[in-house]
Amino acid sequence: MLHILNGDSISKSFAETGIEGEVLVWREALIMGPCPANLSDEEWIQIRAKHLSETYANDITECIESQQKLNLQLSQTDAHENIVLWFEFDLFCQTNMVYVLNRLAQLKSGKTKIFLICIDAFPDMPKFRGLGQLSSTQLASLLPQKQQVSPQMRSLASAIWQAYVNADPTGLESILRQDTSALPNCKEAFSAHLERFPSVKNGLGRIENLSLDLISGGIDEFEPLFYTLCELEPKYGFGDAQIWKQIEFMSKAVNPLLTIYNAPTDGLATDYSKAYFKLTTIGKAILVGNSDMMNVNNVDYWLGGVHVVNDTEWRWDDAAEKITRV
Repeated sequence: MLHILNGDSISKSFAETGIEGEVLVWREALIMGPCPANLSDEEWIQIRAKHLSETYANDITECIESQQKLNLQLSQTDAHENIVLWFEFDLFCQTNMVYVLNRLAQLKSGKTKIFLICIDAFPDMPKFRGLGQLSSTQLASLLPQKQQVSPQMRSLASAIWQAYVNADPTGLESILRQDTSALPNCKEAFSAHLERFPSVKNGLGRIENLSLDLISGGIDEFEPLFYTLCELEPKYGFGDAQIWKQIEFMSKAVNPLLTIYNAPTDGLATDYSKAYFKLTTIGKAILVGNSDMMNVNNVDYWLGGVHVVNDTEWRWDDAAEKITRV
């Protein structure tokens, strides 16, 4: 039996469960960086490794080797009779999950059975955020609840992944209007993804807008800002590194929206606890919709398979709750 764990947050506790089988820790963050469609395996490895190296100041050779290892491990999973996927309900995990399910759908062997453990609540835990909160005993209690992945689940996962990497996000929007009950957490997670697109109001996505709003309201230190964002938007599942990058993006613009004080000086540092922020005049204007990020700054980032640049035609309309073409 092979267990695929989404990240390191549960790897230590999982090792203490006594559950038998091999473990593959899935170390990726496909909610960030380029995920264009129609790439060969080697092209995919190179573009993802480049993003991870540049974003998190990791050695490019190590990133390439890590991507190659993940790719090889997934290509060999049909050697196992049973595979259990341990993923969570938020966008971070759901994006990785549909990628993995899409890859596993390509298995040549019909003997491999795939099971999924994906919960959005746990008894006596009112603020459940993910599997990383659970003890080894609690994790072990989930194994009997595993659900065999049906053809409908595989088909939906593949459709969502193909729509996610497409340069036209309206395909994903169309899927989410249909019956997605085969994978019940996907609708909320990928609807949240669409809200990351530049707003028709000011050219910023939901997390950037909420960050500016909280900072403007006095939550101007990173640690309380991060925890407040997690509390308000658990459906994203962002870690501190992802939130930091969103804030840093706004501070490093030619016309910055905010200024960061006490930022880590070491490019490898991950301790942002002493950092605090102050909105600039432009940041204040953009926050209230009197200016637009896409008009006053050069923009260059990816949302799945969509390369968001200044002349991008895709915007999120919050009032209509839909992607619109401008």
